[in-house]
Amino acid sequence: MHATSIYVVGQQTKRTVTAQLISATKRQQEQRRKALSIQISCIVYLLRQGIALRGHSDIESNLVQLLKFRSIDNDFLKEWINDKKYLSRDIINELRKEIYLLIIRDIISNRKWFSLICDETCDESTLERLCNGIRSVDDNYEIFEDILGLYELSRQDAPTIVEAICDVLTRCGLKNIIN
Repeated sequence: MHATSIYVVGQQTKRTVTAQLISATKRQQEQRRKALSIQISCIVYLLRQGIALRGHSDIESNLVQLLKFRSIDNDFLKEWINDKKYLSRDIINELRKEIYLLIIRDIISNRKWFSLICDETCDESTLERLCNGIRSVDDNYEIFEDILGLYELSRQDAPTIVEAICDVLTRCGLKNIIN
């Protein structure tokens, strides 16, 4: 009887398999969120310093080296680096593009006056490209020029160019001026 009671009490304190799985999943998600946040902050740091993200190889890239430095006191970040799932070129380029758009949107939202500068040209590989820039003025009448991007055009006609310009304006948060 006493042994049965001890066994029953012991079983009551154990969590179910489902609860253990949910807890492990939540812990893993939290660690991955932290690792992604650290990775994004490293990308922002490298971009602000004008330092290339890539190196001679993926292992020697500036981003991976900075993440390794930051992983000295973060075991989950070491696992993140070894996993390499979120360190692919496609993911890094997507993060870089989103960070860039956030920065451009912030710049544009803080400036009252601006003009869009577009220049279309054919490069050496005979691809039509449209370079979009913005010239803006702050409250102190200081002039700034920022490149919004270089876009490949499928054709060199007015509707294609207008569509590309409208796309740039929408991406930069200036869709209210399109008409």
